[in-house]
Amino acid sequence: MPTDTTTTIFLSLALAVSALPGVALGQGASPYIEDRLSQISRSIADLQSRAAQLQKQNQQLQLQLDKMRTSVESRLERLEKGRTASAPRTGRSPQ
Repeated sequence: MPTDTTTTIFLSLALAVSALPGVALGQGASPYIEDRLSQISRSIADLQSRAAQLQKQNQQLQLQLDKMRTSVESRLERLEKGRTASAPRTGRSPQ
């Protein structure tokens, strides 16, 4: 899933290079530029794929964290309720 930034960068590169083949054709730079653009395009696609994977992993970790937080809060609540119910009724505060 392309982001606005990567799409803009890729389109800017494509536009800039599209003006060069006519000039660079006599110098033999055109195949290099085309190869380089292909490499950049593949790199962008790979990075977008990796970003999507990391985003999914991040969401899964966030869900795990939320479940753990809920579990810990519930356990602490039960411990605190149990402690107040079984606290000694002397004039001293529990330590």
